[in-house]
Amino acid sequence: MYSAADCLVLASVREGWPNVLLEAMACGTPAIASNVGGVPEIIGKAEAGKILGARTEQACINP
Repeated sequence: MYSAADCLVLASVREGWPNVLLEAMACGTPAIASNVGGVPEIIGKAEAGKILGARTEQACINP
């Protein structure tokens, strides 16, 4: 399923260590996620995805 997706969006308010990001990235699916919990450590570099600075519609439109 992940490999068929264009990207994964994880707009969480709270997260610990979201395995869904690891699963998606293992399939080569880039991620867009909120800057919470372990997300910055998982996404790390811009090639792996984007981290949203704020959980707003505008931030989701222009990450």
